[in-house]
Amino acid sequence: MNIVRLDENFIPSDTESAVCIGKLDGVHIGHRKLLSKLRGYLKKGYHPTVLGFEMSPADFFTGSTTGSLTTEDEKAAILEAEGVETYGVYPVNEKTMGLPPDDFVREVLVRRLHAKAVVAGEDCSYGRGGSGNIMMLERAGELYGFETVCVVKERDARGEVVSSTRIRELVAAGAMERAAGMLGRPYSFCGTVVRGRGIGHDIGFATANLLPDEKKFLPPRGVYVSRVRFDDLVFPAVTNVGMNPTVGGERISIESHLLEDDEDMYGRFVTVELLSFVRPEKRFDSVNELSAQIGRDIDTAREFFELSCKNC
Repeated sequence: MNIVRLDENFIPSDTESAVCIGKLDGVHIGHRKLLSKLRGYLKKGYHPTVLGFEMSPADFFTGSTTGSLTTEDEKAAILEAEGVETYGVYPVNEKTMGLPPDDFVREVLVRRLHAKAVVAGEDCSYGRGGSGNIMMLERAGELYGFETVCVVKERDARGEVVSSTRIRELVAAGAMERAAGMLGRPYSFCGTVVRGRGIGHDIGFATANLLPDEKKFLPPRGVYVSRVRFDDLVFPAVTNVGMNPTVGGERISIESHLLEDDEDMYGRFVTVELLSFVRPEKRFDSVNELSAQIGRDIDTAREFFELSCKNC
């Protein structure tokens, strides 16, 4: 997949595109509905393109940082798997965010991306102050010669509207199963395993340690039933997200103990999927107490996987 920055130095090609607009944080089941529509334009020869933003426009205007459900690398990997051929990253600054809606359409969608079809959600916004909406986009399409596809909001199995905001709320509450239902996959962390202090190994529970991206949205600190994926293999695991207060941890880490394997994974690129919240982080009075609790956490994880297998 080609990743480009859609700033003033971008050199347009002559390729006609079908463009999906949105930050697509999490690339959840609602976003994949948009991407399915986008792929439908391959039969017309249009280049499947996502127009995203380098940061949340809402965060830019408010000065806040909500944290992302997917890092840019994670998002790019998912988009590529969904058949996207170009991911255009639109810069977020005073100038770009002050562009009137019609200027945004003419300059970015038409001139830079040669859009012949634009796919967007029913609540899409663009241009100065987010003042552009789906009806304005449809009128602009009639003027500039592109087809506009409005995709209604997706709902999960419970009938609740799917959104990145709602998924962050669920992750923040430790409701990993419900978050997975909206994402279409478990909430996860990706990265290269780094050396820890070896404390887990010393007490009989070796772990694979990740340091989360500083922009990644974090779930509650605590212990989770999890899966670890690497080299096309999948291992059941138990994962701690937190500071490890019992042994004087100084920063948040993602530490996973494989239930069926004690292989040293240092240097491997892995994905850690959080399946179910077990308990909050706790400071124990001794390493022995910590070790005993880890043993109980592992038993809980084994029961989870045994029950899952019975329900398969």
